[in-house]
Amino acid sequence: NLVIKCDIDGNELEVFKSGKNFLNNYKPNIIMEFAPYLYNEKGYSKEELISFFTKLDYKFYDTKSFKEIINISQYVSQIDIGSSKNVFLR
Repeated sequence: NLVIKCDIDGNELEVFKSGKNFLNNYKPNIIMEFAPYLYNEKGYSKEELISFFTKLDYKFYDTKSFKEIINISQYVSQIDIGSSKNVFLR
């Protein structure tokens, strides 16, 4: 299985959009950092990032317990300003 580790300080949406065909064709597992405080300055919202992955049929998992995060929007909303959390996508 392919795995992508992504920690690019708020540029996630642009980078993943550029690789949409790859994600669609190979469906790699992804470990990425959610840092919602950075998204506005990069020109997008957490909802846009979440929607991008849900449209590709990705599910979100906690990196410590590997339990599925059912409401990812709520989970990301609870991240303190200036903080981030890693999430596993599959």
